[in-house]
Amino acid sequence: VTDPKKNGDGWGGKGTTIRALMPFGNVQKGLVCFNWSRPDNKDPYRLEIMDEKGTLVHSQSVKDTSLCLDLAGIRLEAEKPYTWRVKVDGAKTMMSNDLVFGIGSEKDREEAIAYASMSSNSGNSELMALAKAVALENYEWFYDAQKIYEDLQKRNPSNLVKMMHSAFWMRYGHKKLAEKAIR
Repeated sequence: VTDPKKNGDGWGGKGTTIRALMPFGNVQKGLVCFNWSRPDNKDPYRLEIMDEKGTLVHSQSVKDTSLCLDLAGIRLEAEKPYTWRVKVDGAKTMMSNDLVFGIGSEKDREEAIAYASMSSNSGNSELMALAKAVALENYEWFYDAQKIYEDLQKRNPSNLVKMMHSAFWMRYGHKKLAEKAIR
């Protein structure tokens, strides 16, 4: 294990590691924001989306560490796996990990939300929102779950919300984002 204080770890403009963050799991067809960490880099990034055979289906250059795409415009097929990664144009060694996502069915998403409605917390909107996020996460709608945690924390940064948001990031190995969420 390398010491991040000496080598940088791809966070906060240090190091050479790029960590793909979101999305993974099921997403809705429509606008989805792809996010990754910022290494020590001033060159543009290239987001690549590949189908299950590894064929490039979309590639786009961007200067920042996020890119929002209308997936309907890319014509991705529902319920098929796609892989995405980011690399730095002109730097062969600066490439992120791959994350897998797919356009899930609305029926499956509604099933996840219905699961949350079985909670006994119907009188508490914060707890209902957290139950919805947990249910979406359980059904692999990670992007939607994270958005709920994030939005809820902006509106009501209670300790419970902070801990749940932080725990979400810890489950997927993103300690820096977990630390940021708990502050």
